[in-house]
Amino acid sequence: MGELHPPAIAGSGRPGQASRVSSQPHPTSVWRTVALVLGIAGHLAVGVFYLAAGLVVPWPALPFFWAFWIFLLVLAVRYRHRPVWVLATPVVAAVAILAALSLGEAVFGWTA
Repeated sequence: MGELHPPAIAGSGRPGQASRVSSQPHPTSVWRTVALVLGIAGHLAVGVFYLAAGLVVPWPALPFFWAFWIFLLVLAVRYRHRPVWVLATPVVAAVAILAALSLGEAVFGWTA
């Protein structure tokens, strides 16, 4: 009969030969987590401007602004495995609100 070997640890490839398991998180996962937290926090911060848009935007148009912000939030959560996309959502949200308010002021005469 063959020898019994202890199971391999963390994919060392050979039975009985343990690899070192680091207690430190992988550097990529740390930066990914930082990017996700910054992206979501930035999106929530831009959300304040979407709430405050009610001071300028007439009521019939306001739900569309909020729906767009929620849509971007859903995209950020859905694509959380791609931190660049999550970091892009607050930028897209900020540019969109500024462009929409500027256009509304120029075309429809929206004022605070």
